Amino acid sequence: MNIRNLHQIIPFEKLFKLLVLFSITLQVIIISYNHLSGFFHLTGVRDFLARLIFSSVLTTIAAFLIAYPNLFVIRYLNRHFSWNKRIIERVLSKLLLPLSLVLLFQLLLHFLLTGWIVMKKIWLKCL
Repeated sequence: MNIRNLHQIIPFEKLFKLLVLFSITLQVIIISYNHLSGFFHLTGVRDFLARLIFSSVLTTIAAFLIAYPNLFVIRYLNRHFSWNKRIIERVLSKLLLPLSLVLLFQLLLHFLLTGWIVMKKIWLKCL
């Protein structure tokens, strides 16, 4: 997995600017909504800027953690299911694969949590 090949899809500078701009915009919306709805009252501009900078940095990091795996998937699909030759397979892979992965993850999480709750009840009865 060579990261340099990923930057042929979108250069790092453009990706960085896009994700930072997206993060700042999203955080301005969230902070403003929380303030105006009364969920979290801001005391001033300094408080707003502190929350904006902190949350924008965290959101940018999270956006990179989401963007790079997506770029790997796009590169894989471009190699094996190009838009020019295998349109139907590409569309089906983009629709069915994420849906099946989400369902698998949801079922796994459900059974793990349910099993943990059941085991906790059994363990509490033993005490």
